[in-house]
Amino acid sequence: MKLYHFTPAHMLDGIMRDGLTLGAIPVMDLNGYIKGVYDPCQWLTEDGDFNAQSWATQNIVKYDRTAYRLKIAIPKARRDKLRRAWDFMVHQPDPMPRLVTDWEGSINWFIFFGRVPPGWIREVDKKPEMVVAI
Repeated sequence: MKLYHFTPAHMLDGIMRDGLTLGAIPVMDLNGYIKGVYDPCQWLTEDGDFNAQSWATQNIVKYDRTAYRLKIAIPKARRDKLRRAWDFMVHQPDPMPRLVTDWEGSINWFIFFGRVPPGWIREVDKKPEMVVAI
């Protein structure tokens, strides 16, 4: 199974040094307010296409959240901590399932419940620059 994690450029050095450590799932009340988090939980995807990451909007942040693609290898002995995001989230109380149901491509998302050490990062690819024809 090939899994990927996308990250902005300014976070790459820390991830390569410490691994994926900051991921979380917000726990929301019925009004959509965050009342806590599941952490650490790392969001991964089977879809390695830089341009198919519907979650990577720039509505809140002003940088490219998919500047780098990390290929992650979860050891077989730790795959018990890996769940399909869709399967996990649709069993949570409303409105939490919307964190996956409202996003195109979310069927490809996974959650790893724990930290991903740097040794599990097998490849790092920079997003290709867009070429504009003149």
